[in-house]
This record gives sequence, C-alpha cells and structure tokens, in this order.
Amino acid sequence: MISSPLLTERPRPRETLRGVVIGIDERNDRLTVRLASNTTGDFKVQDALVFGAVHTGGAVELTVENIAGAKTIVGLKTE
Repeated sequence: MISSPLLTERPRPRETLRGVVIGIDERNDRLTVRLASNTTGDFKVQDALVFGAVHTGGAVELTVENIAGAKTIVGLKTE
C-alpha cells in the first residue's frame, strides 16, 4: 500500500482594519471604507447580511482576507 501525504489547505492571512463606511454598493457586493490611515479601501462583501448592519458614516472594524485576488470582508463589527 502506498501512502500519500495529506494535503492541507493553508489558512489565508487575515487583516483587521478600522474605518468609516463611505460607500455601499449592494448590487456589486462592495463596501468602500475610509480607513484609520486616512486611505480609502474598496472591499468585496462575502455575506450580504453585512449590508443590514452598516450605514454610510458608520464606524466599523473589518476582518479581511484575500480571496481569489479580492480583498474580501469575512467579519465585521459596528462601533
């Protein structure tokens, strides 16, 4: 019997960011956030339920992963 090594998926690196929502684009599953570093980030939304929790001008803490080449929100807390 030949044994093969187990293939394990490496976890994607996560990043936590804080900022203020300045744009909501539900049609394209995107949020635009002015980050604490005074830069603007455009993020893909993984779960559409996020749209019910945010509003323009609201402070947020985002957990972001790079999924298929796009910075994607995988966790969100409103502040």
